[in-house]
Amino acid sequence: MTIRLPWRVQNLADKIISACHYYANRRANERRPAGREFKILFCVPFYGYTGGAFAVLSAANLLAESCQVSFLTKASNVMNRYVSRKVRMVDGVAEPYDFCVIESGVDEAVISRVKRDGACIILTMHGAPATADGAKNYGYSDEQIADTLKAVDSIQYVSDVQSPFFQNIAAIHRRKIPNYVLPVRKTRRGRAVGLVCDTTLSHKNADAGIAAAELSSAGRIEIWGRYHNRRSTARIRWNGFSSNKARIYGSFDVLVHLSRLENQPLVILEAISAGIPCVLAPLSAYDGFRGVEGIYFAQSDDPAAVARAIDQALDCPQETRDGLVRFWDANFSPDAVLAQWLGYLKEVRKRKEQGVQTALSS
Repeated sequence: MTIRLPWRVQNLADKIISACHYYANRRANERRPAGREFKILFCVPFYGYTGGAFAVLSAANLLAESCQVSFLTKASNVMNRYVSRKVRMVDGVAEPYDFCVIESGVDEAVISRVKRDGACIILTMHGAPATADGAKNYGYSDEQIADTLKAVDSIQYVSDVQSPFFQNIAAIHRRKIPNYVLPVRKTRRGRAVGLVCDTTLSHKNADAGIAAAELSSAGRIEIWGRYHNRRSTARIRWNGFSSNKARIYGSFDVLVHLSRLENQPLVILEAISAGIPCVLAPLSAYDGFRGVEGIYFAQSDDPAAVARAIDQALDCPQETRDGLVRFWDANFSPDAVLAQWLGYLKEVRKRKEQGVQTALSS
């Protein structure tokens, strides 16, 4: 039985945990190591936890292995717990930076300050364009995005599905760099199906995944993420949200993700890193997974087809699962993505320096 705390109690607990991470980080970073390649400030609007914000901070954590990285935040920010000790938390802009990585919605005064001090401004984009019925998975208005684009030197995005965002801004430099995920180690194998998402969001289409899983030969269905008014049964277990990746992916053997709108969901990358086969809806965002053994596609409105794909995935050999891990290592591991980020930063800086030199000589 899951015990749910009253919202006010949970909110207070979250703020205390966030503050503890904040002040511990400030103490740990009183003396910063010098001599790293770039100085980078990451700015994410204070709007609570989202997968996009988590992905941005994951990039900050990754770059902190090679660069001096700071994160503009405050003690009550729920995202503090996802920031590495190697990333310095700051409550203001008190020094110049080589780069400032932002999301849309960041305070214009912050952007103006770091730009005035010489930073290259990089807009990191993780949302997918809205569908024809108006559904979208990002919280920014078109005006916020347009205003931010006026200030940036380059755009970093994660998937080709985002290309409609760039139709009217062809002149802005941009680079596709995928998200990375840390490896999730899975040691046991059974016949459980898993769904990992906010099941209260209609575009996640969780009920379709559950219905198909019930038609399959899976012995158990594990559901992770926010939910409302659901009860576990002998076969279906509602687990709620957890940050324990080993616990989540250790509980099932096939991931089912039938979302109607996605960009590059981390749950799929995490499952692949653990060698877990995936059953996906045939979205264009997943074109890069086509032809990869262990990735199965089925129309979400055909539960029988999804169930057959689940059974295929449950029965796939260990060799296929090992191949998924190798695919993650080559494309979405920290080493693979860090190399792309460092090359990108060098290119952005070179372009800006050449632009300044051209301006001075003209």
